[in-house]
Amino acid sequence: MLELNNALPLDTPLPLRRERGRGRGRSFLLSVLLLFSLAHAATVTFLDVGQGDASVILGPDSRTVLIDGGDLYTGKHSKHDMGKEVVLPYLQNHGVNKIDIIIVSHAHEDHLCGILTVIKQMPVGMVLEPGLPYTTPTYKKFLELIKDSFK
Repeated sequence: MLELNNALPLDTPLPLRRERGRGRGRSFLLSVLLLFSLAHAATVTFLDVGQGDASVILGPDSRTVLIDGGDLYTGKHSKHDMGKEVVLPYLQNHGVNKIDIIIVSHAHEDHLCGILTVIKQMPVGMVLEPGLPYTTPTYKKFLELIKDSFK
């Protein structure tokens, strides 16, 4: 777990580069993290969820942003839901009982599966995702959960 607490002074120059394909999610994530942390006193935590990503921004006044949620790993003898085993415990240990914004960088399962568990367990104020057509059962379940959450 890596935590950054206002680590960048406002006048710190940042190296910028264009990335294609797989790196776009990371660029998007870093942009959101930078904007949020520079505008407010925030704690940014990168959770270890295996291959995928999960990041939490804890802002002032208990505002919380979750970016991606890790995967659901199914092995021969076990099943590991990173949302249940890593993301939710982290949020609960930090007194989070509502997520203001969930951001899904893209619909690959290693970023999306853990989000499903979180949406089932906590109220969510807003969900942002690219909106690109994706036909996996996991993405369809994600869209159903969002629809049900905001009825």
